[in-house]
Amino acid sequence: MIAKIKKITEEVTAEMKKVAWPSREHLWKSSQIVVVVTVIITLIVSVFDWIISNGVDVLFSSF
Repeated sequence: MIAKIKKITEEVTAEMKKVAWPSREHLWKSSQIVVVVTVIITLIVSVFDWIISNGVDVLFSSF
């Protein structure tokens, strides 16, 4: 059992050494892009939600 765990640990360590990790600068820029795009999409969806909600309210209040 312990030998199996040791083998798995060695294999995982070997695979982790093969990973091409991004630089801090690239990671930071990518994170900024994700945050900005998330905020923009959130604003767009919120505006559409507000428009549709008010449209439905006007539609139902007229009957």
